[in-house]
Amino acid sequence: MRRPVVMGNWKLNGSKEMVVDLLTGLNAELEGVTGVDVAVAPPALYIDLAERTLTDEGSAIILGAQNTDINNQGAFTGDMSPAMLKEFGASHIIIGHSERREYHNESDEFIAKKFGFLKENGLTPVFCIGESEAQNEAGETEAVCARQVNAVIDALGVEALQDAIIAYEPIWLSVLVKQQQLKMHNASTLLSVLTLQLRAKLSLTK
Repeated sequence: MRRPVVMGNWKLNGSKEMVVDLLTGLNAELEGVTGVDVAVAPPALYIDLAERTLTDEGSAIILGAQNTDINNQGAFTGDMSPAMLKEFGASHIIIGHSERREYHNESDEFIAKKFGFLKENGLTPVFCIGESEAQNEAGETEAVCARQVNAVIDALGVEALQDAIIAYEPIWLSVLVKQQQLKMHNASTLLSVLTLQLRAKLSLTK
Protein backbone atom coordinates (compact mmCIF):
# COMPACT_ATOMS: atom_id res chain seq x y z
CA MET A 1 0.00 0.00 0.00
CA ARG A 2 1.25 3.49 -0.85
CA ARG A 3 2.08 5.90 1.91
CA PRO A 4 -0.54 8.61 2.25
CA VAL A 5 0.53 12.16 1.42
CA VAL A 6 -0.96 15.21 3.12
CA MET A 7 -0.21 18.39 1.18
CA GLY A 8 -0.86 21.99 2.12
CA ASN A 9 -1.51 24.35 -0.79
CA TRP A 10 -0.77 27.88 0.45
CA LYS A 11 -2.35 29.48 -2.62
CA LEU A 12 -1.71 33.26 -2.81
CA ASN A 13 -0.80 33.65 0.86
CA GLY A 14 2.34 34.14 2.86
CA SER A 15 5.29 36.36 3.71
CA LYS A 16 8.96 35.74 4.42
CA GLU A 17 8.27 35.70 8.14
CA MET A 18 5.33 33.33 7.76
CA VAL A 19 7.33 30.87 5.66
CA VAL A 20 10.04 30.52 8.29
CA ASP A 21 7.68 30.48 11.27
CA LEU A 22 5.22 28.05 9.74
CA LEU A 23 7.77 25.56 8.45
CA THR A 24 9.82 25.67 11.64
CA GLY A 25 6.72 25.10 13.73
CA LEU A 26 5.32 22.43 11.43
CA ASN A 27 8.59 20.54 11.47
CA ALA A 28 8.59 20.54 15.27
CA GLU A 29 4.97 19.38 15.44
CA LEU A 30 5.68 16.51 13.05
CA GLU A 31 8.52 15.10 15.13
CA GLY A 32 7.79 11.45 15.78
CA VAL A 33 4.94 11.31 13.26
CA THR A 34 5.26 8.24 11.02
CA GLY A 35 3.28 6.51 8.31
CA VAL A 36 2.47 9.63 6.32
CA ASP A 37 4.37 12.08 4.13
CA VAL A 38 3.71 15.80 4.52
CA ALA A 39 4.21 18.27 1.69
CA VAL A 40 3.79 22.03 1.30
CA ALA A 41 3.25 24.14 -1.82
CA PRO A 42 4.11 27.78 -1.09
CA PRO A 43 3.79 30.58 -3.65
CA ALA A 44 6.58 30.47 -6.22
CA LEU A 45 8.44 33.48 -4.80
CA TYR A 46 8.87 31.67 -1.48
CA ILE A 47 10.05 28.29 -2.77
CA ASP A 48 13.72 29.22 -2.37
CA LEU A 49 13.22 30.41 1.21
CA ALA A 50 11.14 27.33 1.98
CA GLU A 51 13.88 25.06 0.67
CA ARG A 52 16.54 26.79 2.76
CA THR A 53 14.35 26.68 5.86
CA LEU A 54 13.58 22.98 5.46
CA THR A 55 17.26 22.22 4.85
CA ASP A 56 18.31 24.17 7.96
CA GLU A 57 15.72 22.28 10.00
CA GLY A 58 16.80 18.91 8.63
CA SER A 59 13.15 18.42 7.79
CA ALA A 60 11.52 15.53 5.94
CA ILE A 61 8.70 17.79 4.76
CA ILE A 62 8.35 17.54 0.99
CA LEU A 63 8.59 20.79 -0.95
CA GLY A 64 6.11 21.31 -3.76
CA ALA A 65 4.82 24.01 -6.06
CA GLN A 66 1.42 25.23 -7.20
CA ASN A 67 1.88 25.27 -10.97
CA THR A 68 4.25 24.68 -13.85
CA ASP A 69 4.63 25.43 -17.54
CA ILE A 70 5.02 22.90 -20.36
CA ASN A 71 8.38 24.35 -21.44
CA ASN A 72 11.76 24.48 -19.75
CA GLN A 73 12.86 27.70 -21.44
CA GLY A 74 11.78 30.27 -23.97
CA ALA A 75 9.65 33.38 -24.38
CA PHE A 76 6.95 32.48 -21.88
CA THR A 77 6.62 35.54 -19.64
CA GLY A 78 5.59 34.85 -16.08
CA ASP A 79 5.81 31.05 -16.27
CA MET A 80 7.90 28.61 -14.25
CA SER A 81 9.50 25.55 -15.76
CA PRO A 82 9.79 22.10 -14.19
CA ALA A 83 13.58 22.43 -14.45
CA MET A 84 13.51 25.66 -12.41
CA LEU A 85 11.24 24.16 -9.77
CA LYS A 86 13.44 21.08 -9.54
CA GLU A 87 16.58 23.21 -9.13
CA PHE A 88 15.02 24.79 -6.04
CA GLY A 89 14.09 21.47 -4.50
CA ALA A 90 10.40 21.28 -5.41
CA SER A 91 9.39 17.72 -6.29
CA HIS A 92 5.59 17.52 -5.99
CA ILE A 93 3.85 19.89 -8.40
CA ILE A 94 0.13 20.68 -8.30
CA ILE A 95 -1.65 20.64 -11.66
CA GLY A 96 -5.30 20.68 -12.62
CA HIS A 97 -6.43 22.66 -9.59
CA SER A 98 -9.99 23.92 -9.92
CA GLU A 99 -8.82 27.53 -9.67
CA ARG A 100 -6.44 27.04 -12.60
CA ARG A 101 -9.19 25.33 -14.57
CA GLU A 102 -11.71 28.08 -13.82
CA TYR A 103 -9.73 31.33 -13.70
CA HIS A 104 -7.03 30.46 -16.25
CA ASN A 105 -9.20 28.36 -18.57
CA GLU A 106 -6.86 25.38 -18.42
CA SER A 107 -8.35 22.49 -20.35
CA ASP A 108 -8.09 18.78 -19.59
CA GLU A 109 -5.79 18.42 -22.59
CA PHE A 110 -3.46 21.22 -21.45
CA ILE A 111 -3.30 19.74 -17.96
CA ALA A 112 -2.40 16.38 -19.50
CA LYS A 113 0.53 18.10 -21.25
CA LYS A 114 1.68 19.49 -17.90
CA PHE A 115 1.37 16.02 -16.40
CA GLY A 116 3.55 14.48 -19.10
CA PHE A 117 6.19 17.21 -18.95
CA LEU A 118 6.50 16.88 -15.19
CA LYS A 119 7.07 13.15 -15.57
CA GLU A 120 9.68 13.80 -18.28
CA ASN A 121 11.52 16.04 -15.82
CA GLY A 122 11.43 13.52 -12.99
CA LEU A 123 8.86 15.36 -10.88
CA THR A 124 5.71 14.07 -9.21
CA PRO A 125 2.43 15.42 -10.57
CA VAL A 126 -0.18 16.13 -7.90
CA PHE A 127 -3.10 15.84 -10.29
CA CYS A 128 -6.26 17.52 -9.02
CA ILE A 129 -9.66 16.33 -10.18
CA GLY A 130 -13.13 17.33 -9.07
CA GLU A 131 -16.55 18.52 -10.08
CA SER A 132 -18.48 21.75 -9.60
CA GLU A 133 -21.45 21.98 -7.27
CA ALA A 134 -23.82 22.03 -10.26
CA GLN A 135 -22.20 18.89 -11.65
CA ASN A 136 -22.43 17.26 -8.24
CA GLU A 137 -26.11 18.09 -7.94
CA ALA A 138 -26.70 16.71 -11.43
CA GLY A 139 -25.07 13.40 -10.51
CA GLU A 140 -22.17 13.96 -12.90
CA THR A 141 -19.31 13.52 -10.42
CA GLU A 142 -18.08 10.19 -11.75
CA ALA A 143 -18.32 11.26 -15.39
CA VAL A 144 -16.48 14.56 -14.83
CA CYS A 145 -13.66 13.00 -12.83
CA ALA A 146 -13.32 10.11 -15.27
CA ARG A 147 -13.08 12.61 -18.15
CA GLN A 148 -10.31 14.50 -16.37
CA VAL A 149 -8.34 11.32 -15.67
CA ASN A 150 -8.94 9.93 -19.14
CA ALA A 151 -7.41 13.05 -20.70
CA VAL A 152 -4.09 12.00 -19.17
CA ILE A 153 -4.53 8.33 -20.05
CA ASP A 154 -5.49 9.09 -23.66
CA ALA A 155 -2.47 11.35 -24.12
CA LEU A 156 0.16 9.41 -22.19
CA GLY A 157 -1.13 5.91 -21.47
CA VAL A 158 -2.41 4.52 -18.22
CA GLU A 159 1.14 3.70 -17.09
CA ALA A 160 1.81 7.44 -16.79
CA LEU A 161 -0.28 7.49 -13.62
CA GLN A 162 2.29 5.34 -11.85
CA ASP A 163 4.01 7.28 -9.04
CA ALA A 164 1.71 10.27 -9.58
CA ILE A 165 -0.78 11.51 -7.00
CA ILE A 166 -4.45 12.00 -7.83
CA ALA A 167 -6.06 14.50 -5.46
CA TYR A 168 -9.85 14.64 -5.42
CA GLU A 169 -11.04 18.11 -4.46
CA PRO A 170 -14.55 18.99 -5.58
CA ILE A 171 -14.84 22.69 -6.40
CA TRP A 172 -17.73 23.13 -3.98
CA LEU A 173 -15.57 21.85 -1.11
CA SER A 174 -14.15 25.34 -0.60
CA VAL A 175 -17.63 26.62 0.22
CA LEU A 176 -18.67 23.54 2.16
CA VAL A 177 -21.62 23.95 4.50
CA LYS A 178 -23.00 21.53 7.00
CA GLN A 179 -25.62 20.00 4.74
CA GLN A 180 -23.05 19.42 2.01
CA GLN A 181 -20.79 17.47 4.33
CA LEU A 182 -23.18 14.58 3.87
CA LYS A 183 -22.06 14.36 0.25
CA MET A 184 -18.46 13.63 1.13
CA HIS A 185 -19.17 9.95 1.69
CA ASN A 186 -19.34 9.80 -2.11
CA ALA A 187 -15.57 10.30 -2.27
CA SER A 188 -14.90 6.67 -1.34
CA THR A 189 -17.43 5.53 -3.95
CA LEU A 190 -15.73 7.71 -6.57
CA LEU A 191 -12.35 6.21 -5.69
CA SER A 192 -13.75 2.71 -6.15
CA VAL A 193 -15.25 3.60 -9.53
CA LEU A 194 -12.03 5.19 -10.81
CA THR A 195 -9.99 2.24 -9.54
CA LEU A 196 -12.20 -0.20 -11.46
CA GLN A 197 -11.93 1.92 -14.60
CA LEU A 198 -8.15 2.08 -14.35
CA ARG A 199 -7.92 -1.68 -13.84
CA ALA A 200 -10.07 -2.20 -16.91
CA LYS A 201 -7.83 0.07 -18.98
CA LEU A 202 -4.74 -1.73 -17.71
CA SER A 203 -6.18 -5.08 -18.74
CA LEU A 204 -6.85 -3.74 -22.24
CA THR A 205 -3.23 -2.64 -22.65
CA LYS A 206 -1.80 -6.04 -21.76
